[in-house]
Amino acid sequence: MLKAYLESYGNFILRAFDFHSRARPIEYWAVFPVIWGLILYALTIDITNVWYTLLAGQRISLNPLAYLSGLIFLLTLIPRMALNVRRLHDRDRSALWLFFPVVFSLSLPVAIIALAGCMMNSSLTGVANGPDELSNVFYPVKLYLISPAMFWQEMFAIARAFEALGSETIGSLISEIYGYSGAVDVRRDATNVKNEIEGDFSHTLSVFFAVAALICTPPLTALMHTFFAALPSSEKNNKYGPGKLGKLQYKTKPDTEHNPFAGYALLYEKTDEEKAMQQQRKELEMKNLYRQRVLGQQ
Repeated sequence: MLKAYLESYGNFILRAFDFHSRARPIEYWAVFPVIWGLILYALTIDITNVWYTLLAGQRISLNPLAYLSGLIFLLTLIPRMALNVRRLHDRDRSALWLFFPVVFSLSLPVAIIALAGCMMNSSLTGVANGPDELSNVFYPVKLYLISPAMFWQEMFAIARAFEALGSETIGSLISEIYGYSGAVDVRRDATNVKNEIEGDFSHTLSVFFAVAALICTPPLTALMHTFFAALPSSEKNNKYGPGKLGKLQYKTKPDTEHNPFAGYALLYEKTDEEKAMQQQRKELEMKNLYRQRVLGQQ
């Protein structure tokens, strides 16, 4: 068992660019939980550091290589993709099924950016210019390119909102999106707020549908990919290599080479002298039977 785990990590490194062969389930499950466990652990540390940096009013780096979680994710990206493809080949599936983890990796940051965009255009950050607009998915990127200073002011405001409201921040945002469907003109740091709600309910429903799609897509694609990765190996040979069954799978190959009872034959094995004496006794018995039954001799 230990040898199989060590071989799995060796294959993960040595076959980092192998997109053509096959990988057994143990080769996949020995590596992936550890890699993602390290990424998630590093991510909690990075989020904590980012949180306190924003609360202090300081800008953070947008380079993923500046964070340990991003570094691990990018360094293991090609080997993980290669292992995913080899695992699909072992199930006699095309590499096109890699679409599911790719969607997971892309939809998660898009959902986070969309959430930030909705908050930037809500009263939580001091201004409300349309928290229910679908364009909020791209708003943070647009704001960063047009006005980096304004972008960071919005990010500092989001951090302060989470610090003040805690878990109620998302609830407040949802309530504002649900109730907002008109033009709300709120000036920064203004004391007088004028809301003009027109009640466009269909627009609010489209926003919730888009938000639900962004939130549900990452876990659904992750579950579907996990399901295909958990399926046992295909016993048949295919164009990606010969079929192999691991010891941890629900089936095992019949053992036709080793007979567990073969050792007992040694207990009754006779020497050459014993075999010669047994042959002589048989010949003598045959002669005696011939004399008695044919010749009538006693």
